Amino acid sequence: MWRCCYAWTAGASAGASAAFESAYGDIAGTAGRLEEDDRSGSGGPEDQTASHGGGDGEDSRGNRSEDEGAGRGSSASESPVQEGSSLAGEVPEERTPELQPDEVEPHRAQKGDVVRFTDKEGKERTGTVAHSNAIVARIKGEDGKEHTVSHKKILGAPVEKPSSLGEFLYQKVKAGEMPADNIGLRKMVSEFDGKPADNPRVKVAQEELEAALARRSREIVAAAKGNDHLAFTALVKLYESQPNLNIRTPTSVANQAYSTPAPLAFLADRLAGVTKDSTVYEPTAGNGMLLIAADPAHVTAGELEPGRAARLREQGYKVIEGDALKANVQSTASTR
Repeated sequence: MWRCCYAWTAGASAGASAAFESAYGDIAGTAGRLEEDDRSGSGGPEDQTASHGGGDGEDSRGNRSEDEGAGRGSSASESPVQEGSSLAGEVPEERTPELQPDEVEPHRAQKGDVVRFTDKEGKERTGTVAHSNAIVARIKGEDGKEHTVSHKKILGAPVEKPSSLGEFLYQKVKAGEMPADNIGLRKMVSEFDGKPADNPRVKVAQEELEAALARRSREIVAAAKGNDHLAFTALVKLYESQPNLNIRTPTSVANQAYSTPAPLAFLADRLAGVTKDSTVYEPTAGNGMLLIAADPAHVTAGELEPGRAARLREQGYKVIEGDALKANVQSTASTR
């Protein structure tokens, strides 16, 4: 059966929160807080419009200036989910574990391998293995010196520089190096290619960062393996660490586009019954945030803006580019 997933906007009615409150307990309260947070920070009518053709590419809280540094770090007094609570409002005996970063096994280097490693001073270097046994390796570094290091200090093969800004930002997000604000994002853009980051480039970077966040959110949902409480809590943490995506252009205003917070996107998927096994048509897909519970192989995504359509393709979605009201969805469905 085809499921059609429409934009879950920051201006969703309070009734939507009530609809899942009995099933999602304290999660509903957090969703309501995120909705209210988005409403209270909106900077005018153009920031409050619903998404009809531009997807989830813009933040409704566009009134804060870039120089304010719009990070969303949460304090201990504003814990998004009450400790000890469960999805259905019951109190479990043990606290739900948090999702942990990807664990990396020690790299067992062999003679001739080119590797990255950490020297005695804690500095990351690159070098070629001259000798290796079960405990340590002797590496000739790029500094011309020979280093004896344990295999735990070997970080693996040298990482190739990402070929695109989007991949670069995704690797930063996955490594927990989220830019705290738009000033930090500007610095990352310059770090990527050494070129100055003016406002048009930062706007592109915000779009790329949102796609990276959607990609990472999809990984978080998959890693939770059906534990909605665990997935939601991790998504709230990710959302509160990201900067405001608040640079607007004539195109984004005309398309009435803004960002859907990852936690609300996840709840929208759950309310729509979307899982990795669902066949989904999303007519206004943006950068893919509303598809984080779906498998890209089973999704047809419609998108009006060419840049976002390209980012959806990079994530593995089948894309219909253009006006969703004119798309031949039936034809697309029959060819899948």
